[in-house]
Amino acid sequence: FRTYVVFYKNKSDRFSVAQKISNLTIGVLSVTLCWGLGWVLLVPALPFNLQCLYMLMSSTAIFVGLYGYSVHRPIFLCFALPIFIPQFIISLIPPFIFPWPVVLGEFAFSLYALKMSSYFSKSWIKTVSLQIQNQKLNKSLELERNIAISANIAKSKFIATASHDLRQPLHAVNIYLDLFDSNTFNQRDRDNFSQIKNSIHSLNAMFNSLLDLSKFDAGFIKKNSESFQLSTLVSRLRNTFLPIAEGKNNTLEIEYINMVVDGDILHLQQLLGNLISNAIFYTTQGNITLKFSTINNQLHVSISDTGHGIEASSINKIFDEFYRVDNTRNMHDGLGLGLS
Repeated sequence: FRTYVVFYKNKSDRFSVAQKISNLTIGVLSVTLCWGLGWVLLVPALPFNLQCLYMLMSSTAIFVGLYGYSVHRPIFLCFALPIFIPQFIISLIPPFIFPWPVVLGEFAFSLYALKMSSYFSKSWIKTVSLQIQNQKLNKSLELERNIAISANIAKSKFIATASHDLRQPLHAVNIYLDLFDSNTFNQRDRDNFSQIKNSIHSLNAMFNSLLDLSKFDAGFIKKNSESFQLSTLVSRLRNTFLPIAEGKNNTLEIEYINMVVDGDILHLQQLLGNLISNAIFYTTQGNITLKFSTINNQLHVSISDTGHGIEASSINKIFDEFYRVDNTRNMHDGLGLGLS
């Protein structure tokens, strides 16, 4: 009957969880009622050694069931009481079949079993409750995380889509600034004009970095992989950054052996350009070395400089967005997006 209840009846979806627990309780009760009937119908007619054996077997059954059924205390009570009650009735009604120390020990065992079932049940309920709370918390955190990601993607898509409109005012300012001839200004106005142009150039650089990052986040920029000569990339980098390095009394050395590379030359140029720019900006006077090599048939690039450097404790943060080391802020304007 218990097998029918557990493996067939409770498999039906038409029963609620509470109904399935009730069915299980009835199934367990049916089994231990047989043990209880054994105390009433069999034990009085058995010899003493078999009576002791039956007590040992029924006590062992309860002890084993203590682990399996204590997760739900009512089920354990339905498992244990149909054995305990007939056992004590038979043991306490004359003629007494067991000596009083045996009955007292069995009574102590019954109290122990009921007490332990209570502990197990409470522990199980707390464990399940914590699991449910953790599941709800994880779902809540996942929902908040998804909302934050969606908001960030929406922001990035907006900025990337609106980048053309956002760039126009800056382009207009640059055009109007180029219309002025600073040679016609007096020295004071010429210095102010130079400061304005430098500020606009810094603003352009920061704005372009922000818009480029937004395009990457929004997925608007796709990788275009094709074969190109490494010398082509080196030539572009040298033409762009050699004059900048020499303007700061720095030397820019590029070590390479020409080879065919498969990749996106434009993105690689932008990525290396950001690293070289950092090396130049933070090297007051010294050397910047760019090395290209191959390891396991892949292009490897290393950039080293003799500049300001960075503390070891900040190394793991250099690719974080908007992160800049405090003691270098006065050396170069930026948002901290180049490396990220």
